[in-house]
Amino acid sequence: MFPEENLKSKDKYVDAHRLDRRQAVMDKFYLTSVTNKAFSDYFGKMTFGAITEFVHPDDKDALCRFIDTFDGNPKSECFRFKNADGEYRQNLLRILSSESGGVGNMDIEMVDVDAAVESNYRICDDIMRERIALGLTGEYIFSYDDESHNFKIIKCELYARDVIVRENIDMWSERVISNGWVEDSSVAEFEAFIENIKLFTPEFSFKFTTSIRTRGTVMESLKFIGTVHNKYNGYPVMIGRIISAESNSAKGQTIELTDELMYDSLTQVYNKKTITELAQKFIKEEKANKVTIAIIDVDHFKKVNDIYGHLYGDKVLTRVARRIKDVVGEDGVVGRIGGDEFAVVLNRVNDHNDLRSLLRSIRTQVKWEFKNDFQGEFSVTTSIGAAVYPDNGRDYESLFKKADFCLYVAKEKGRDRYVFFRDDLHLQSFIDSSKMGKGANDGREMKELKYITQIMIEYNKDRKNAIMNMFHHILETYNVDSINLFTGDKLEKCFTVGEDIEAVSDAMYVHNDNFKNLTENNPYAVMSFVGSQRTAAPDVIEIMNERGIVSTIQCIVGDMDNIKGVLTIDRTKNAAQWAEYEVECSVITASLINTLIDEGNLGLLTE
Repeated sequence: MFPEENLKSKDKYVDAHRLDRRQAVMDKFYLTSVTNKAFSDYFGKMTFGAITEFVHPDDKDALCRFIDTFDGNPKSECFRFKNADGEYRQNLLRILSSESGGVGNMDIEMVDVDAAVESNYRICDDIMRERIALGLTGEYIFSYDDESHNFKIIKCELYARDVIVRENIDMWSERVISNGWVEDSSVAEFEAFIENIKLFTPEFSFKFTTSIRTRGTVMESLKFIGTVHNKYNGYPVMIGRIISAESNSAKGQTIELTDELMYDSLTQVYNKKTITELAQKFIKEEKANKVTIAIIDVDHFKKVNDIYGHLYGDKVLTRVARRIKDVVGEDGVVGRIGGDEFAVVLNRVNDHNDLRSLLRSIRTQVKWEFKNDFQGEFSVTTSIGAAVYPDNGRDYESLFKKADFCLYVAKEKGRDRYVFFRDDLHLQSFIDSSKMGKGANDGREMKELKYITQIMIEYNKDRKNAIMNMFHHILETYNVDSINLFTGDKLEKCFTVGEDIEAVSDAMYVHNDNFKNLTENNPYAVMSFVGSQRTAAPDVIEIMNERGIVSTIQCIVGDMDNIKGVLTIDRTKNAAQWAEYEVECSVITASLINTLIDEGNLGLLTE
């Protein structure tokens, strides 16, 4: 019935991290029999009867329904069961089949979910501890997986790992020889090394002179020591270390030379030359996967240097680099390309949502790194521009330029965000800016300033026309769905431009104390992602959700002590971060309406 009885391992480490599967046969009356040792140990040595005796009272009805509706197809669900210590713990119960002896009998399996989480934490701690230990001496390790035929070389660092090689072993070995990365006298030894890897020789050691670790830059005598590890599914993996076979003095000189040629001395990420060459290599050699070039700029870094000095600024850059490397991991490489700018080259991150998640993680991790620094004077955040091969271009230069353009857009829209290059949104502006040169491009903020200047001139001549032009400008250029104006003692809706949202009738919620939490003592509230403000203003957010508003700028006409009206700039389809100039222009529009109300001319808008 159960081919693998849960026996104690000879390895205490394995025992400590084992998640035993508890298996049994259950009949239609919920009675269990033929249990394995893990099952009986978990629930205790007492005589075992119906499984319903051990489920939490609040889960009993759900458990019975779950079992009674079993139709022969495997199914699973979580319930709370009491273990031998009398503690209720979350367990995943699976009904696997109904083929066991006896009419109506079912094979079941249970796993303690809480134990799985705890074991995962322990394993993660162990992995991090071992990575740090390997990183202390900058160890290089290699691996080969027969399932994927990929060969990897990884450089271990204190808090991250650099993927030096990740490639099909045959293609890689051929490239190493054709590029002259192995001395002629060592080619036979290198080929024997490759052959032993592919044969999964239980143990081996080879020594040859090569520039593999430095990608053709520096030749060094290296020893490759390998062994075989069998994974949980039985597939073998070849793993090993790469160590220097040179004298200590020669080894030190090689490491020093390698670091100087390949790495940025301050942040210990790749230097501009190396990251550029790697990006070009990935783009040139990639046949089936996407390559993303992301350029990252540290926001407000000049203020750090000006206020705290360049030595502190260097520490900030080092912390930023470490955070970026933590997030990128083995999905790509990181380099510093100038002052406060970094480049990330991601290879084989093909899913767009995964890509967004990774860039969002870089942004949030850097932001959290400095959340308690600088006493609220400013925030160290990141602006990121990204372009993807082959979607946005097929050569490094065009992709870099488009990523740089998107970085420029991210900066203009208020920093602390990432922007992907999209033809429908950016292509024409990119072409125009390329023709004029980046310095000749006034930029979005400057264009908005010029437009506001024209509106103010027009406002002195024709108030209604100026405000209507401003409304349509906001609607068309800020990706807004609806603009609403509320006035009167009951703040009823009196005017709409764009989508007329039926559920929107008044703005009395601005009198709610919750709303004041959102204003931060300003005459406006900005909610880029409405759902994220639930803790600060639950009542207001509930109203926004009922109205289908996912992103909004709420401007008080007048001030919080004398509310004459409310102007709302609403998105109902796609939430997005509001740019600083979008907020500022909305507030200016509310000020123009305030003047109109003071003059008694609000009726001009509704005529």
